[in-house]
Amino acid sequence: ACDAVHTMGPDTILLTSLIHAQTDDAEISMMASRKGGKKFMVTTPRLPLDPAPNGAGDFTAALFLARHLMGDDLKTALSMTAGAVFALFEETMRAGTRELALIAAQDEFANAKGMDVVGL
Repeated sequence: ACDAVHTMGPDTILLTSLIHAQTDDAEISMMASRKGGKKFMVTTPRLPLDPAPNGAGDFTAALFLARHLMGDDLKTALSMTAGAVFALFEETMRAGTRELALIAAQDEFANAKGMDVVGL
């Protein structure tokens, strides 16, 4: 699917909330793809946030773009984005709200460690 979208023009694609045939019920993934290049996927535990918190997709896309614009390669941008999003979601879950706990989690997601990424 990414290759088909790449033919329409986009150089970089980020897929969020990715669930595929091998996804365990307790997991969720993100994938990043570069036109004519590599594809990477990161899988994290699936937190009981259903539906996703308000603004989750916007936050994820903005953070991934910022990492990319700061010079991170595709793999690093995906890894660091996943770590920050997971930290933010954990804090949001503790807060028990659908609104992202941006202020409460700011130090956690700003200093989050990257997550393990696999090449595809």
